[in-house]
Amino acid sequence: NVYAAKPDAFQQEEVALLNELVEDLGHALQMIEMMAAHDRAEQALVQSETNFRTLTANANVGILVNCRGRHVFGNARLLAMLGYSLEQLQQTGMAEIVHPDEYATVMQRFQQRLSGAPVDSTYETLFLTRDGRELPVEITATQTLWEGVPAGLVFVNDISERRRAEARMRQLSSALEQTADAVMITDK
Repeated sequence: NVYAAKPDAFQQEEVALLNELVEDLGHALQMIEMMAAHDRAEQALVQSETNFRTLTANANVGILVNCRGRHVFGNARLLAMLGYSLEQLQQTGMAEIVHPDEYATVMQRFQQRLSGAPVDSTYETLFLTRDGRELPVEITATQTLWEGVPAGLVFVNDISERRRAEARMRQLSSALEQTADAVMITDK
């Protein structure tokens, strides 16, 4: 409100001009608040992207995103496991990295997951490295969006060491079962 010492101190045009000024100031304040909110949202997005990059770069598991039949993202751990550069991986699909004996099962689960059907999210399978070696892996898969499109998000653990240890345990167990003599096991 604008005050004057005497009544009707302002002419009709002055009052209209002052009212217009008040409206303009109100709109300006709204715009400033909207811009501040936009800046806060933009800063939150930048922080979120930084967190994502840090997380994926330092993860001790492979992270893979498959969208529209192509691999669109792989973190450094996954690339090291499979022997690909990111550019090379982005030229591949599931057929190039999943062992042929496992491909139908993996694809069936992938399609079911994308359609929203219930399916085991964690299981073991075989991948193929770029040079053709078999790589036993445990994967945990879920659905995500990649640039607004449904995609598969897969966390990949190399279980080669675990498989070797299991085979060694079976071998030792079999040897123990086959011996008729007493066996002493020490930690040396």
